[in-house]
Amino acid sequence: MRAACLFIVLSLIGAGPVWAGPKDDAATRLGVVEALIPRLEKQLEQNRDEAAKAAKDEAGTVEKVLTAQVQGVKDLFTLLVSALALVIGLAVLGGVMAYRNARADARDQAKQEMDRLSAKLTLALDQAKRDLEVATAELEHVNQVRCEAQENAVAAAQARQTAEDHSQRARDLVMGLEKLTPEEAAKADLALARAFPANTLVAHPTEELIPLARRALDLHRHDEADQALTTLVLRHPENTTGWLLQARLRMAQNRPAEALEAVAHARASTSDPYAMAAANSWQGDALLALGDRTGAVEAYEQTRMAMVTLVRARPNIPGYRRDLAVAWTDLGVVSQDREKADAAFAAAESELRQLTLSHGDVADYHRRLAGALRRRAGVSFDHDRRHDFLRQAEVALVQAKVLAPNDRTIHSDEIWLRAAWGDCHAASGDIDQARQIWTQAVADWQVMEDAGLLSWHGQRALTEYRAKLAGGDGSADFAPAKEK
Repeated sequence: MRAACLFIVLSLIGAGPVWAGPKDDAATRLGVVEALIPRLEKQLEQNRDEAAKAAKDEAGTVEKVLTAQVQGVKDLFTLLVSALALVIGLAVLGGVMAYRNARADARDQAKQEMDRLSAKLTLALDQAKRDLEVATAELEHVNQVRCEAQENAVAAAQARQTAEDHSQRARDLVMGLEKLTPEEAAKADLALARAFPANTLVAHPTEELIPLARRALDLHRHDEADQALTTLVLRHPENTTGWLLQARLRMAQNRPAEALEAVAHARASTSDPYAMAAANSWQGDALLALGDRTGAVEAYEQTRMAMVTLVRARPNIPGYRRDLAVAWTDLGVVSQDREKADAAFAAAESELRQLTLSHGDVADYHRRLAGALRRRAGVSFDHDRRHDFLRQAEVALVQAKVLAPNDRTIHSDEIWLRAAWGDCHAASGDIDQARQIWTQAVADWQVMEDAGLLSWHGQRALTEYRAKLAGGDGSADFAPAKEK
């Protein structure tokens, strides 16, 4: 404090009082200052006390104001707390009331929704019942249709099998493999008994003409067969079986050129691969008879390829496999190469052995197996192999005769097998023994021919061995008689 006062006094001295003259010196001024200091200190102390009092009064006033404000805030907070509690209580009460109302509304709404859903479900259930009834009816209809479809499929399969059987039997009739039923044979014999004067067969129904023609061919009554077949193809030019039978007739009449004409008509009347194969087979026979060995080979090869396709497509039809064996035999017959001929006869043997294993009760398969073995003996260079083939052929032919003891074709083949033994003697140089056997064979065939019991392929064998006897040395032609 004293320092402050001193500073003020010095400042005043340095400036000089307004009333000080220029002659005042420093000592005077210092004396004045020292005289003023106590008074100034007193004044400052007084001012400080007043300031402290004023500050104290001001602080008291502020404290009162702040105390009042704090109290007001406390009162306001208490009021707010009370109000908040009231608001919360009212809110809770309102919430409870709203919850009760909402619950009641939700209950009513849920009941309405349940009623609506119940009605909807009732409608849906009714619709489902109706749909179920419709579906049940449709299912019953589907089951009925399925049953009918299965029945139709069975009927179709039976019809297809019947058609296949009919097609196979028709060709078997054409090829001389199928026998007429007793009823068919009786009707045919009765008709043939009064067949002349000419054209009396014209009055017979169409379905009787094929059995009539077949019976006439078996009995070598070619005029009646010609009449029946001419009538048939005039009535039904599209009848493939009639044309194929006519081809057989022309071959039996030794008219191969006309057989080719019948084959052409047969081809034009069908697209059935089985019938086309039969037509190719007859074409090969006719061309071979006309001296066209190359054309015959081509026709037989077409037959073979067609039968291979049919066997692969329908392996369960034994007639297809049998006809494949026939095609192989035909190719072996026309071959001029012994090894190729033996390979063809071996293929025929393989097919026929399968048939004798799977259908051992069919005499024709055993007979044909014997024929294939006999053919293999005919082209073999080895003496022992020829004898072995012929012995196997004898076994197969015995089995065939056991199954069909009265079959004249088997009897004809027995004669043929004996003639083949004569071929073995000829190959060994024993011409006299060979000619003796051939002479007896020709005589036996001639008896059958005179009785009308010799089939057309038996006639071909008869012609072949007559030529051998007429050959002087008994040498065998490498291309033996055709056999269907």
